[in-house]
Amino acid sequence: MKRILLAADYPNLTELKIFHFKQGIALDYLTYVSSLRSSFQERITNLTLINDDKDGMIHSLKNYTTK
Repeated sequence: MKRILLAADYPNLTELKIFHFKQGIALDYLTYVSSLRSSFQERITNLTLINDDKDGMIHSLKNYTTK
């Protein structure tokens, strides 16, 4: 995911849906300072996360996924 999003400029990217991801990886991209996080904050207005981890949901990630 990181390589795809950083490979080019996507000026019209306002919505992103991420399926089948590991919680720890998503938390790294979304909660810590990273180039992806700054891109998310500047452009993406609708972020959908569909998690299929068998472990319990991490509380801070749950806050991102509730509507």
